[in-house]
Amino acid sequence: MSGCLEKEFVFQFKNGSQKSCLTVPLSLPLECSARDLRGRLVAAHNLPCYVEDELLQQLEEFITVETSKLQDENAENSLKVLDSGEKSVEDKAESWAQAFSRVKS
Repeated sequence: MSGCLEKEFVFQFKNGSQKSCLTVPLSLPLECSARDLRGRLVAAHNLPCYVEDELLQQLEEFITVETSKLQDENAENSLKVLDSGEKSVEDKAESWAQAFSRVKS
C-alpha cells in the first residue's frame, strides 16, 4: 500500500444511565493488533471492563472495513496510473519485483 489514512473511530457505550462516547483518530493501516489497541484505549481512557468485548468487536470491524477501503483506493489509483500511460506495465512489474526482493531479504 502506498498511503496511510487517518480515520476517526467512534465508540458509544452506556455507563449506568449515562451514554458515553469515545472518539479516537486511528492511522490506517494499523501497526498493532486490535486487541493491543483495545488494551491501550481501555487504560488511557479509564473505560469500564464490561465494554471491552464490544469495543474489540467494533474496532475489528472498523479496521477491516476501513483498511479494505484504503487498499481498494490504492489499487484503483495504481490502475489509473497504468491506464494513463505514466508508467508502463513493465516499469510497474519491475518496481514490485524490487520491493518484493527487499521485503524477502
